Amino acid sequence: MLAALLLLLNLKEIIKNSPQYFGYRGQDLFGVYTSKLDGRHFAKLLSDPLKEMSHVRFAPDGSKITLTRYNRILSSGLAEENGSDYLNTEIMVANADGTELKSLTKTGPAVMNANSSWIDNERLIYVHTDDVHSKLPELRVLNIATKQEQRVPTPPNLAVADPTCKNDTLVFPVVQTSTDASACNPLWIANLSGAGLKQLTNPVITKPIMPLQFKLGDYDPWLSPDGSSVAFMRYSGGTDWRVYTVDVDTRVERELTPPGIACGIPKWSNDGKSIIYVSWDTSDLKKLGLYLIDPTGANKRQIALPAGYLYSHPSFVPDSGQTNTAQIVFSTRRVPALPGSPPQE
Repeated sequence: MLAALLLLLNLKEIIKNSPQYFGYRGQDLFGVYTSKLDGRHFAKLLSDPLKEMSHVRFAPDGSKITLTRYNRILSSGLAEENGSDYLNTEIMVANADGTELKSLTKTGPAVMNANSSWIDNERLIYVHTDDVHSKLPELRVLNIATKQEQRVPTPPNLAVADPTCKNDTLVFPVVQTSTDASACNPLWIANLSGAGLKQLTNPVITKPIMPLQFKLGDYDPWLSPDGSSVAFMRYSGGTDWRVYTVDVDTRVERELTPPGIACGIPKWSNDGKSIIYVSWDTSDLKKLGLYLIDPTGANKRQIALPAGYLYSHPSFVPDSGQTNTAQIVFSTRRVPALPGSPPQE
């Protein structure tokens, strides 16, 4: 299974299963928005009353976005990431302003097309299988102009996920297919050609927090702008997700967020001076949201976005200035009952 922070916690349990939180329906239920880091210029690119959109990323030249859209209708009547198992997903692309949204992949009840990211302005890499039940996920490269696809030559016995690629350096998790509950997902690194394949992390979690909702180990890596470091999230059981970095050359790891607060889906800023991530600090619902932190682990701060939304899958818009003036893009779920939201009309 692929990792996504909205899957790591049962939100209905967090907010006491109250229908006032998850009963909202509207044209803006699921959305894709942009803003400045101080929360100004909060603007909608896309919205959908039924289908969730996640893993939104801008092309290097800032001209287009790609995202994963969910199509499997669940018991909630919605096609949402939580509970979807990534079945019936598709890769979408749109202009930077959200116009001309279109699908790039064929989908179906057992098809997975998910977690796309840009290699350059013309090519995407994403996770694919045409039958989740019988075939392991693989990585594919798609040229959006020519529609040509090719499989990245990772070993066929590896269940791969969540690719990130920069300057032909590819990093991805390998999801354990072993029934051994202590087996941990490591990150692997290779050239885009498949050459130089080797393991980047070796997580060992001797006393996992129970129960185990996912495979232990590492998920959602993201290469730094200079390719020297990878930010990722590590699952240690229960709801214990933390943000780490690992040096590509030395394999030295740094833990950026503490245990006890679920944090994940990190992305580097354009200048490499900051990392953005999602924090699910359920001790205070006002603390749910997007945060920035220095690569040293210092200077943690929450981004002041409007109340009334659950925020996820943040990343930076390319060429949008230094960290303090940068623009970001992220996914949302509208939850008007959250603390601080304006009264509904």
